[in-house]
This record gives sequence, C-alpha cells and structure tokens, in this order.
Amino acid sequence: MADQYRVDLSELDSVVKKLNGVLKEVQDTKGKAKSETYLPPGALGSGFEEAEKLESAHVSMKGQIESIIDHLNDVMDDFGKKTVRTKSSYEESDYEVQAALSQKQS
Repeated sequence: MADQYRVDLSELDSVVKKLNGVLKEVQDTKGKAKSETYLPPGALGSGFEEAEKLESAHVSMKGQIESIIDHLNDVMDDFGKKTVRTKSSYEESDYEVQAALSQKQS
C-alpha cells in the first residue's frame, strides 16, 4: 500500500523557496506603487476641472493597486505557510512509518 504514492519533499521545499521569491517581488512592487507613483498636487495643472479629475483618478487607482498588492501578498503568504505545514506533516508521517517499521523488524 505504501508503494502506491510518494510525496517529493524536495519539490515542496522548492515551492516554498519560489513563493518566498514571489513574496519579495510583491513587496518590492508594493514599495514602488506606494512611493514611486506619487503625483504632487498641481503637477497636472490647476484651475481646471480635468486636472482635478485626473488627480482624483490617480489617487483612486493608486489606492486600488496597493489594495490588490496587499491581497496578493496575503494570499501568497497564506499559501506559503500551508505548504510549509504540509511538508512538515509529510516529514513527520515518513518518520513515524520508518520508526514503526524499524521496531517491527527488531
């Protein structure tokens, strides 16, 4: 029965490392979205309706992008934590099976 499935723990390690890389990139993107997209008041002109609408749209879009990045970060972090827990569970299960088999052979 035990020969019917196998979990590659090194692959789970690889997934965690890749997720950590993605999380770092998401954090870098969040920093850029927050600080490198600043549009000072009056940068598009002043005293006319279109400039005010553009500034308002920019602020709104910037907030939405930051919200999306936060959500992605939360989802990726949650998935990473679940992957680590899954790997740990498989490792513990493998250890218990090996220990039981060793005791049975003794």
